[in-house]
Amino acid sequence: MTAAPLGALTARRETIAGLAINLCDSGPPPGPDAVDDPLLFIHGITATQAYWRQNLPHFAPRRRVIALDLPGFGRSDRPDIDYKMEGFVDLVRALLDARGIQTATLIGNSMGGLVSMLFALEHPTRVRRLVLVDPAGVSLWPRRLMLSGLALGRLGVRAARAAMGESAMDAPRALPALPALVVRTLFSNVFPRSSALAQRFTRSYIDSVHSDDFPLHLRAAVRAATSILSLPMRQRCQQIAAPTLIMWGALDRLVPVSDGKALRKRIAGSRLVIYSRSGHCPMLDQPERWNHDVEAFLDGKPVGR
Repeated sequence: MTAAPLGALTARRETIAGLAINLCDSGPPPGPDAVDDPLLFIHGITATQAYWRQNLPHFAPRRRVIALDLPGFGRSDRPDIDYKMEGFVDLVRALLDARGIQTATLIGNSMGGLVSMLFALEHPTRVRRLVLVDPAGVSLWPRRLMLSGLALGRLGVRAARAAMGESAMDAPRALPALPALVVRTLFSNVFPRSSALAQRFTRSYIDSVHSDDFPLHLRAAVRAATSILSLPMRQRCQQIAAPTLIMWGALDRLVPVSDGKALRKRIAGSRLVIYSRSGHCPMLDQPERWNHDVEAFLDGKPVGR
Protein backbone atom coordinates (compact mmCIF):
# COMPACT_ATOMS: atom_id res chain seq x y z
CA MET A 1 0.00 0.00 0.00
CA THR A 2 1.33 3.44 -0.91
CA ALA A 3 1.10 6.49 1.28
CA ALA A 4 -1.77 8.91 0.88
CA PRO A 5 -0.87 12.22 -0.78
CA LEU A 6 0.21 15.22 1.24
CA GLY A 7 -2.77 16.89 2.84
CA ALA A 8 -4.61 13.62 3.46
CA LEU A 9 -3.62 13.69 7.14
CA THR A 10 -6.85 12.10 8.23
CA ALA A 11 -7.05 8.87 10.20
CA ARG A 12 -8.90 5.79 9.02
CA ARG A 13 -9.43 2.29 10.37
CA GLU A 14 -7.64 -0.66 8.74
CA THR A 15 -7.29 -4.28 9.72
CA ILE A 16 -3.80 -5.09 11.04
CA ALA A 17 -3.06 -8.47 12.63
CA GLY A 18 -6.80 -9.15 12.89
CA LEU A 19 -7.59 -5.86 14.68
CA ALA A 20 -9.17 -2.65 13.40
CA ILE A 21 -6.43 -0.06 13.87
CA ASN A 22 -7.00 3.67 13.52
CA LEU A 23 -4.07 5.24 11.69
CA CYS A 24 -2.84 8.10 9.57
CA ASP A 25 -0.53 7.33 6.63
CA SER A 26 0.58 10.22 4.42
CA GLY A 27 3.56 11.33 2.47
CA PRO A 28 4.90 13.15 -0.57
CA PRO A 29 4.44 12.10 -4.19
CA PRO A 30 7.55 10.78 -5.92
CA GLY A 31 9.94 13.60 -6.74
CA PRO A 32 13.39 15.05 -6.10
CA ASP A 33 12.43 16.32 -2.64
CA ALA A 34 10.98 13.04 -1.40
CA VAL A 35 13.11 11.00 1.01
CA ASP A 36 12.81 7.23 1.35
CA ASP A 37 12.69 7.35 5.14
CA PRO A 38 9.32 6.32 6.64
CA LEU A 39 8.58 7.71 10.10
CA LEU A 40 6.37 5.79 12.52
CA PHE A 41 4.95 7.79 15.44
CA ILE A 42 3.84 5.88 18.58
CA HIS A 43 1.84 7.57 21.35
CA GLY A 44 1.77 7.24 25.16
CA ILE A 45 -0.61 5.59 27.60
CA THR A 46 -3.29 8.29 27.92
CA ALA A 47 -2.81 9.48 24.34
CA THR A 48 -3.72 8.73 20.72
CA GLN A 49 -2.18 9.39 17.31
CA ALA A 50 -3.73 12.86 17.52
CA TYR A 51 -0.93 13.87 19.91
CA TRP A 52 1.30 14.12 16.80
CA ARG A 53 -0.97 16.42 14.79
CA GLN A 54 1.37 19.40 15.21
CA ASN A 55 4.28 17.33 13.93
CA LEU A 56 3.05 15.13 11.08
CA PRO A 57 2.39 18.00 8.64
CA HIS A 58 5.95 19.24 9.14
CA PHE A 59 7.52 15.98 7.97
CA ALA A 60 4.97 14.81 5.36
CA PRO A 61 6.26 17.06 2.53
CA ARG A 62 9.49 15.04 2.40
CA ARG A 63 8.86 11.77 4.22
CA ARG A 64 6.13 9.22 4.65
CA VAL A 65 4.55 9.63 8.09
CA ILE A 66 2.50 6.97 9.86
CA ALA A 67 0.81 7.44 13.22
CA LEU A 68 -1.49 4.90 14.83
CA ASP A 69 -3.76 4.39 17.79
CA LEU A 70 -2.38 1.32 19.55
CA PRO A 71 -4.91 -1.42 20.36
CA GLY A 72 -6.99 -0.39 23.36
CA PHE A 73 -6.53 3.33 22.70
CA GLY A 74 -8.17 6.01 20.60
CA ARG A 75 -10.39 4.62 17.87
CA SER A 76 -8.65 1.25 17.52
CA ASP A 77 -10.16 -2.05 18.65
CA ARG A 78 -10.14 -2.76 22.40
CA PRO A 79 -10.13 -6.55 22.71
CA ASP A 80 -9.87 -8.50 25.96
CA ILE A 81 -6.09 -9.11 25.78
CA ASP A 82 -3.17 -8.53 28.15
CA TYR A 83 -1.90 -5.32 26.45
CA LYS A 84 1.71 -6.22 27.05
CA MET A 85 4.39 -4.08 25.45
CA GLU A 86 5.61 -7.13 23.54
CA GLY A 87 2.19 -7.34 21.89
CA PHE A 88 2.49 -3.73 20.76
CA VAL A 89 5.90 -4.58 19.28
CA ASP A 90 4.28 -7.41 17.30
CA LEU A 91 1.56 -5.02 16.11
CA VAL A 92 4.17 -2.51 14.89
CA ARG A 93 5.96 -5.27 12.99
CA ALA A 94 2.68 -6.39 11.39
CA LEU A 95 1.89 -2.79 10.42
CA LEU A 96 5.25 -2.34 8.71
CA ASP A 97 4.91 -5.73 6.99
CA ALA A 98 1.44 -4.86 5.71
CA ARG A 99 2.88 -1.73 4.10
CA GLY A 100 5.96 -3.39 2.68
CA ILE A 101 8.24 -1.23 4.83
CA GLN A 102 11.45 -3.03 5.71
CA THR A 103 13.09 -0.26 7.77
CA ALA A 104 11.72 2.85 9.43
CA THR A 105 12.54 5.54 11.95
CA LEU A 106 10.51 5.04 15.14
CA ILE A 107 9.42 8.11 17.10
CA GLY A 108 7.81 7.32 20.45
CA ASN A 109 6.54 9.35 23.40
CA SER A 110 6.20 7.91 26.93
CA MET A 111 4.83 4.36 26.54
CA GLY A 112 5.44 4.72 22.80
CA GLY A 113 9.11 5.35 23.53
CA LEU A 114 9.28 2.11 25.49
CA VAL A 115 7.61 0.24 22.61
CA SER A 116 10.12 1.81 20.21
CA MET A 117 13.08 0.70 22.35
CA LEU A 118 11.72 -2.84 22.60
CA PHE A 119 11.17 -2.95 18.85
CA ALA A 120 14.77 -1.83 18.28
CA LEU A 121 15.97 -4.64 20.56
CA GLU A 122 13.77 -7.32 18.97
CA HIS A 123 14.16 -6.17 15.33
CA PRO A 124 17.41 -4.19 15.13
CA THR A 125 17.74 -4.49 11.34
CA ARG A 126 14.37 -2.82 10.82
CA VAL A 127 15.13 0.39 12.72
CA ARG A 128 17.00 3.19 10.95
CA ARG A 129 16.85 5.57 13.89
CA LEU A 130 15.10 6.07 17.20
CA VAL A 131 13.60 9.28 18.54
CA LEU A 132 12.69 8.79 22.20
CA VAL A 133 10.49 11.51 23.70
CA ASP A 134 10.33 11.25 27.52
CA PRO A 135 10.08 7.44 27.21
CA ALA A 136 8.66 5.20 29.91
CA GLY A 137 10.43 2.18 31.34
CA VAL A 138 13.58 3.86 32.60
CA SER A 139 12.47 5.44 35.87
CA LEU A 140 12.90 3.81 39.24
CA TRP A 141 11.36 6.49 41.47
CA PRO A 142 7.81 6.69 39.92
CA ARG A 143 7.13 3.00 40.64
CA ARG A 144 5.16 3.73 43.84
CA LEU A 145 3.20 6.45 42.05
CA MET A 146 2.35 4.13 39.16
CA LEU A 147 1.32 1.35 41.53
CA SER A 148 -1.03 3.78 43.25
CA GLY A 149 -2.45 4.76 39.88
CA LEU A 150 -2.93 1.11 38.95
CA ALA A 151 -4.80 0.50 42.19
CA LEU A 152 -7.15 3.37 41.39
CA GLY A 153 -7.59 2.08 37.85
CA ARG A 154 -8.48 -1.41 39.05
CA LEU A 155 -10.99 0.10 41.46
CA GLY A 156 -12.51 1.89 38.50
CA VAL A 157 -12.77 -1.33 36.53
CA ARG A 158 -14.41 -3.10 39.46
CA ALA A 159 -16.79 -0.19 39.95
CA ALA A 160 -17.74 -0.34 36.28
CA ARG A 161 -18.47 -4.06 36.52
CA ALA A 162 -20.51 -3.56 39.68
CA ALA A 163 -22.52 -0.77 38.09
CA MET A 164 -23.07 -2.53 34.77
CA GLY A 165 -23.05 -6.22 35.63
CA GLU A 166 -20.54 -9.00 35.05
CA SER A 167 -20.61 -8.49 31.28
CA ALA A 168 -19.76 -4.79 31.60
CA MET A 169 -16.57 -5.08 29.62
CA ASP A 170 -18.30 -6.96 26.82
CA ALA A 171 -21.35 -4.70 26.58
CA PRO A 172 -20.20 -1.38 28.06
CA ARG A 173 -22.47 1.52 28.90
CA ALA A 174 -21.62 4.94 30.24
CA LEU A 175 -19.25 4.84 33.19
CA PRO A 176 -19.95 7.16 36.13
CA ALA A 177 -17.97 10.36 35.63
CA LEU A 178 -14.31 10.29 36.60
CA PRO A 179 -13.76 13.21 39.00
CA ALA A 180 -12.78 16.23 36.93
CA LEU A 181 -10.18 17.15 39.56
CA VAL A 182 -8.30 13.89 38.91
CA VAL A 183 -8.21 14.54 35.17
CA ARG A 184 -7.20 18.19 35.61
CA THR A 185 -4.39 17.15 37.95
CA LEU A 186 -3.14 14.59 35.46
CA PHE A 187 -2.94 16.99 32.54
CA SER A 188 -1.61 19.89 34.60
CA ASN A 189 1.32 17.57 35.34
CA VAL A 190 1.67 16.59 31.69
CA PHE A 191 1.63 20.26 30.57
CA PRO A 192 2.99 22.25 33.55
CA ARG A 193 3.76 25.38 31.49
CA SER A 194 0.70 25.42 29.22
CA SER A 195 -2.68 25.88 30.85
CA ALA A 196 -4.27 25.99 27.38
CA LEU A 197 -3.00 22.51 26.51
CA ALA A 198 -3.89 21.19 29.96
CA GLN A 199 -7.44 22.51 29.65
CA ARG A 200 -7.84 21.23 26.10
CA PHE A 201 -6.79 17.69 26.92
CA THR A 202 -8.72 17.73 30.19
CA ARG A 203 -11.94 18.55 28.31
CA SER A 204 -11.24 15.90 25.68
CA TYR A 205 -10.51 13.19 28.26
CA ILE A 206 -13.55 14.03 30.38
CA ASP A 207 -15.69 13.76 27.25
CA SER A 208 -14.21 10.30 26.60
CA VAL A 209 -15.09 9.19 30.13
CA HIS A 210 -18.76 9.51 29.22
CA SER A 211 -18.41 7.39 26.08
CA ASP A 212 -19.86 3.90 25.97
CA ASP A 213 -16.52 2.19 25.55
CA PHE A 214 -14.53 4.04 28.22
CA PRO A 215 -14.45 0.92 30.48
CA LEU A 216 -12.57 -0.85 27.67
CA HIS A 217 -10.04 1.97 27.48
CA LEU A 218 -9.62 1.85 31.26
CA ARG A 219 -9.01 -1.88 31.13
CA ALA A 220 -6.39 -1.45 28.40
CA ALA A 221 -4.63 1.38 30.25
CA VAL A 222 -4.44 -0.57 33.53
CA ARG A 223 -3.04 -3.66 31.81
CA ALA A 224 -0.58 -1.62 29.73
CA ALA A 225 0.68 0.19 32.85
CA THR A 226 1.20 -3.18 34.55
CA SER A 227 3.30 -4.29 31.59
CA ILE A 228 5.37 -1.09 31.69
CA LEU A 229 6.26 -1.76 35.32
CA SER A 230 7.48 -5.25 34.41
CA LEU A 231 9.92 -3.99 31.77
CA PRO A 232 12.67 -1.83 33.28
CA MET A 233 14.89 -0.67 30.45
CA ARG A 234 17.71 0.84 32.48
CA GLN A 235 20.03 -2.07 31.64
CA ARG A 236 18.51 -3.49 28.46
CA CYS A 237 18.75 -0.16 26.65
CA GLN A 238 22.53 -0.57 26.50
CA GLN A 239 21.99 -3.11 23.70
CA ILE A 240 20.29 -0.58 21.40
CA ALA A 241 22.44 -0.03 18.33
CA ALA A 242 20.28 2.33 16.24
CA PRO A 243 21.26 6.02 16.06
CA THR A 244 19.18 7.56 18.84
CA LEU A 245 17.95 11.05 19.66
CA ILE A 246 16.60 11.46 23.20
CA MET A 247 14.26 14.41 23.78
CA TRP A 248 13.10 15.44 27.27
CA GLY A 249 11.09 18.14 28.95
CA ALA A 250 13.01 19.57 31.89
CA LEU A 251 9.70 20.10 33.72
CA ASP A 252 8.46 16.53 33.24
CA ARG A 253 6.67 15.53 36.45
CA LEU A 254 5.93 11.96 35.30
CA VAL A 255 9.41 10.76 34.37
CA PRO A 256 12.37 12.90 35.48
CA VAL A 257 14.89 14.47 33.15
CA SER A 258 17.58 12.51 35.00
CA ASP A 259 16.24 9.46 33.14
CA GLY A 260 17.12 11.15 29.87
CA LYS A 261 20.66 11.71 31.06
CA ALA A 262 20.88 8.07 32.14
CA LEU A 263 19.66 6.92 28.72
CA ARG A 264 22.23 9.06 26.93
CA LYS A 265 25.04 7.42 28.93
CA ARG A 266 23.71 3.92 28.27
CA ILE A 267 22.83 4.09 24.56
CA ALA A 268 26.10 4.35 22.67
CA GLY A 269 26.36 7.39 20.44
CA SER A 270 22.99 8.81 21.46
CA ARG A 271 22.27 12.53 21.71
CA LEU A 272 20.11 14.36 24.25
CA VAL A 273 18.02 17.51 23.82
CA ILE A 274 16.42 19.05 26.92
CA TYR A 275 13.54 21.52 26.59
CA SER A 276 13.69 23.88 29.55
CA ARG A 277 10.07 25.02 29.21
CA SER A 278 8.43 21.66 28.44
CA GLY A 279 6.87 18.85 30.41
CA HIS A 280 6.11 15.28 29.37
CA CYS A 281 5.21 16.12 25.74
CA PRO A 282 7.68 18.63 24.25
CA MET A 283 6.34 17.85 20.75
CA LEU A 284 3.14 19.58 21.90
CA ASP A 285 4.67 22.16 24.25
CA GLN A 286 7.25 23.44 21.76
CA PRO A 287 6.33 21.93 18.37
CA GLU A 288 8.31 24.28 16.13
CA ARG A 289 11.60 23.72 17.95
CA TRP A 290 10.87 20.01 18.35
CA ASN A 291 10.12 19.58 14.64
CA HIS A 292 13.30 21.47 13.73
CA ASP A 293 15.44 19.31 16.02
CA VAL A 294 14.01 16.05 14.71
CA GLU A 295 14.39 17.22 11.11
CA ALA A 296 18.05 18.03 11.75
CA PHE A 297 18.61 14.60 13.30
CA LEU A 298 16.96 12.88 10.33
CA ASP A 299 19.20 14.83 7.96
CA GLY A 300 22.32 13.75 9.84
CA LYS A 301 23.07 17.13 11.39
CA PRO A 302 24.39 17.44 14.97
CA VAL A 303 21.59 17.82 17.52
CA GLY A 304 21.83 17.95 21.29
CA ARG A 305 24.84 16.79 23.22
